[in-house]
Amino acid sequence: MNLVEFEKLMEQKWDEIKKAAEASKFSQGALLDWAKIYRILDSEQRLLADQVVSDWVLSKDLGKQFVALALVDHFMIRMALPQLREFETDCQRRVGQRTDKRADPAALYLSTKVTQIINRICAPDDLCKNSNDEKLKPDIAF
Repeated sequence: MNLVEFEKLMEQKWDEIKKAAEASKFSQGALLDWAKIYRILDSEQRLLADQVVSDWVLSKDLGKQFVALALVDHFMIRMALPQLREFETDCQRRVGQRTDKRADPAALYLSTKVTQIINRICAPDDLCKNSNDEKLKPDIAF
């Protein structure tokens, strides 16, 4: 199976899981379903799923973005590092663009959350450096 075919399957599964979660009025169930699915993938499927989930980090669909960030964090999907860094930069830009001296709470929260995810993914070794080749900020608890 190629990436395009796998992506279509994941989109179909997204629609099924979303409808089931809405019908049951348990939206967190969608995240649990995605974690179950991810756990049973074989190594070839997991590589394809990692690519799709990495793209979902930058999705305009906030539900997909939420699920992607949770999967990337829980399963330590390193392939998503470029998307995580792009998302982190965008959030930091949105925080800095506020003219009324108050930060955008959502962007501030997401920037911190994504930085934490990057730090956890990079913690096992020193291979992960930011674009300025500096070590990432220490983990900050909420």
